[in-house]
Amino acid sequence: MGNLLAYSGLCTKIKAMSSKLLSESDFIEISSLSSVMEVVSFLKKHPAYQKEFQAADEASLHRAEIEMRLHGSEYSDFAKIYLFANIKQRKFMDFYFSRYEISLLKTCLRMVFDKHYIEINISELQKFFAKHSSLDLIKLNPSTTVEEFIANLEGSVYYEILSKIGKEGKTTLFDYETALDLFYFTSFWKNLNQLYSKKQANIMCQTYGSKIDMLNILWVYRSKKYYNMTSADIYALIIPIHYKIKKETLRSMIESETLEELSQILKGTCYAKQFKGIHVSTMEDTYHILLNKFFQDSFRQNPYSIACINTYLYEKEREIQKLTTALEGIRYGLPSDEILSYII
Repeated sequence: MGNLLAYSGLCTKIKAMSSKLLSESDFIEISSLSSVMEVVSFLKKHPAYQKEFQAADEASLHRAEIEMRLHGSEYSDFAKIYLFANIKQRKFMDFYFSRYEISLLKTCLRMVFDKHYIEINISELQKFFAKHSSLDLIKLNPSTTVEEFIANLEGSVYYEILSKIGKEGKTTLFDYETALDLFYFTSFWKNLNQLYSKKQANIMCQTYGSKIDMLNILWVYRSKKYYNMTSADIYALIIPIHYKIKKETLRSMIESETLEELSQILKGTCYAKQFKGIHVSTMEDTYHILLNKFFQDSFRQNPYSIACINTYLYEKEREIQKLTTALEGIRYGLPSDEILSYII
């Protein structure tokens, strides 16, 4: 009864917000559009994105600014839920917020590495981040070199993380992004039992533990297929947390010599047994399919709990990822059916 009273109003609010998420038919329509300008025009008419794009000039929007506006919708939804949340629920959301900080830092880093600085209007983001973050967006926005960007992070928890990476010699965007991801997941896992009651911690453990397992599997797969990395280099990428994938099993994956050998090891995991098989040939798609199932199952089994917030925020984040992928496909002139294969 306690959870029902604590979450009933919030769940009603989130249900209304869920009705504004893009549908499969929306993505089919988006994938058929012939230009980024047409996608922006589509988003202007959609309730979830009107605020961010209504005053935008389709012809002058740069890739980074579109990405910022998409994330603006994500932040706006977070703020709406935060207003409805009680003190305990906000405790979770305050910690979850570091995901948005890291996402923004990655966007800024990509701009720096692309060596293509674009002045972006971040006034609205600054208002939002001022309430939840110690990052100074006004200071970060004009950074044009990695060294300048890291220096502008001084005073935040991210300064030490990224400055340490920078001192290790020649580093890539991938190195910085990996360090940020490792920091987020290890910090989250370390604080899990301190942030929530035993029941709420178990709910979060199920979704995030499974996500960490799947991320580690995915990173092993990508490292072998695309980058031909050594086992020693792969170990450096792995999140040092083991939920249902035992340390010995993960070690066997990392040290496997071929993708087929990796696939055979995957067949013995609990995830393959639970979901009728995992093969490396479908690893990228399997990752998202399983994550969707983990979060949906969590919400269905615990509708009046932290799973209500957690699942919606995941779905919104995934929607932004799909939109970004669709925009990239349209920008490079991919056929609509190929774009759809990446997002549905």
